[in-house]
Amino acid sequence: MTNGVTAPKGSHESDIPSFMRERSIKLAQMPKADIVDMRTKAHLSDPKTKVGPDGDYYTPSKRPQRKKSPEQIKKERQEQAKQIRKRKAWLNRFLGAVTAGTIILGGGQLADNMTAPHADFNPQGHSIVEVADFMDVQPEALMLANSGMEIASEDVPVNEDIVLVEKYSPYQAEISDLQYRIENDKLTQAEREDLIAEAEALQTKQAAQEELATAYVDSDNKYVYLIPTDYNISVEDIKDAYEIPDEVLKYYNDIDFFWNSDGEGDGYRDYRNARCPEEGIKVPYDKIGADKK
Repeated sequence: MTNGVTAPKGSHESDIPSFMRERSIKLAQMPKADIVDMRTKAHLSDPKTKVGPDGDYYTPSKRPQRKKSPEQIKKERQEQAKQIRKRKAWLNRFLGAVTAGTIILGGGQLADNMTAPHADFNPQGHSIVEVADFMDVQPEALMLANSGMEIASEDVPVNEDIVLVEKYSPYQAEISDLQYRIENDKLTQAEREDLIAEAEALQTKQAAQEELATAYVDSDNKYVYLIPTDYNISVEDIKDAYEIPDEVLKYYNDIDFFWNSDGEGDGYRDYRNARCPEEGIKVPYDKIGADKK
């Protein structure tokens, strides 16, 4: 029994991968709240954290914390984003050089290994459907995450390691951070209203995303897997809702298209009316919404 869900017959607690067990332990230690963010987790993991008689937790500090102005916070975040972009640009150049070298040497195995999520869970003869039910995810998401494997269908027994996924929202971390600040920071009425408006705007975006597709991410944060909520969902609508750059979806997925004319005698592939495949689409983690910034 795990989180109230009965494991498939023949499975044990030890079958659950470490990243899932650790997450379950941390969730069990968290205060009962609708939204718990990374800052809360940090408080709970701090050995100095104490619990008051009313059940609230706090971390004693001898040094009074100086409140930062919204301008200081914005400046710091802009600088952090700038540094992250620099590191990503350097990493992309490095990976590009390695990939090019691999191709020149006559093989693509190294490049494939560098981008593939890590398979670290053995179903031990259970099917994808059984694993999906156990992990509370859609079978289509698991099939998509393991599309490189020769799994005949969702119902056949699987005896080799597979990639696991979990539900994901690009804006949840930012929404949680805003909620924490609203509830815990000392704010003026104007500052509080601004944060509430910002959180509500992100929640509106989040709802629009979830109306079109359910998102999942693998444990390595390599790819996000988007499973449409209906068979007639437009790829263009998903692209806009999840703020995916042009060209990305058709590069990583087999998307339908029709030939159109540019009016000058040349044709081009038109993807505007394409429908999302029922089996879903995948997108690199850093090409999705808030996480591509």
